[in-house]
Amino acid sequence: MRFILLVTIIFLNGCLDKKNSASKSTVDTFKVEVNEKGYVPSVIKISPNLKSVKLLFTRTTDKTCAREVVLEELNINKKLPLNEEVAISFPVEGSNELIFGCHMDKMFSGKIIKQ
Repeated sequence: MRFILLVTIIFLNGCLDKKNSASKSTVDTFKVEVNEKGYVPSVIKISPNLKSVKLLFTRTTDKTCAREVVLEELNINKKLPLNEEVAISFPVEGSNELIFGCHMDKMFSGKIIKQ
């Protein structure tokens, strides 16, 4: 009897852990530094189960044109004040790749790739 109870508890605990990990994988946050090299990291790989992404941009230089971030596909254009973190959240359902970059025809750019 104790064995059956123990197996049941272990099984239920495993099911709850899977449910919690699935719900945690619907949104993720990534930090992006905007410096002389551009957007670092320039490639962000995400899980296919993510439903939305939150990017935290911090511009650390005045030596480039990357003073804002543009995601044309989602009609997002945000100014990036020097040394201030700017949060941008958006859905990623349906897109396998999203490009972001500066306003000068993506002279500096990055991308989010579902893998």
